Amino acid sequence: MRRRTDDVSFPIPDRDVLVTSSYRPVLDAVGSIAVLHDRENRLVEMNTVAERFTGYRTADLRGQPFFREVVAADDVDRYRRQFAVVAEDVLPNGYETWWSLRDGSRRLVVWTHRPLPTADGELLLTTAFDLTDRRDREERLQYLAYHDDLTGLANRRRFLEELEHRLAWGRRYAEPVAVLMLDVDGLKDVNDRLGHPAGDDVLHEVAARIRTRLRTSDMAARLGGDEFAVLLSRADRERAEHVARDIAATVAARPLLIGRGTLAMTVSTGAAAFPDDATTSAGVLRAADDRLYAGRSRRRSRDLEHPPVPDERRIQRVFERQARRAEMARRPQPAGTTSTRSTSGQEEVG
Repeated sequence: MRRRTDDVSFPIPDRDVLVTSSYRPVLDAVGSIAVLHDRENRLVEMNTVAERFTGYRTADLRGQPFFREVVAADDVDRYRRQFAVVAEDVLPNGYETWWSLRDGSRRLVVWTHRPLPTADGELLLTTAFDLTDRRDREERLQYLAYHDDLTGLANRRRFLEELEHRLAWGRRYAEPVAVLMLDVDGLKDVNDRLGHPAGDDVLHEVAARIRTRLRTSDMAARLGGDEFAVLLSRADRERAEHVARDIAATVAARPLLIGRGTLAMTVSTGAAAFPDDATTSAGVLRAADDRLYAGRSRRRSRDLEHPPVPDERRIQRVFERQARRAEMARRPQPAGTTSTRSTSGQEEVG
């Protein structure tokens, strides 16, 4: 596929310059990757920039088809098609090809050809520009436009776009679409007590556990802060509530190891579905959010009405341990003994 690259400029020497058999000084003056070859793609000369970039010396490849060693194996066919067109084209042109360098790395290169008269007949001058870093930056920016950088999940923008798309599909084919809203409980307290890195660990782990409970057709997203959302295709509210319970149980199944301690994790959830609960994206999200907060309020009310019952046996053991410490402190200590700990370094608990 031909691709014009008007935004990339290649320094091209004058057509009348290469009229001697000493090509290297002229190619080195180009300043970018420069390769001279015939119309059969056999290498004649490379400049210093090209040698450093590819890892090959001109002597290693002279007389051989350039693509045989330099063009990536999975891109050779495309390069041959491009070259066949270029060899007959006297106009500036730009193509992208993956090059395989001598050290085994791959770089995306955009290149252009220009026919040049020489003492050996007309040759083709290829000048090239390494596009890899710029392409990586573009792909990174595109990724960040639709993903949450911390968790790798879709972000709010991507989630809302996908929700609109699936609702349109649901309207057309009379299929239900469900949404889950999830809040990480106590995240602010974690940030305040343990620091934001610990809070980030919680968010990352919650995201990972959410993923394990979803189908490939489902979408999970972090909307921001402690808020997550899940989009379920072909699912009514009953199915969504089942998934919500499954996710909540998975998140709470085991504590998160942080430093030398562990941290219990829980999430509050709410579910809603199209078309039973609402027929617009805003309506479905509002219904799911309302159920999340209603469920959280009911749980808090239960906690107030039925506070945790103290473990009397544990309290009794604490008092007994304190009494033994006091008794040991009153006893005369052998000379040189200043500690109430055993020789193992562990506190005696009896």
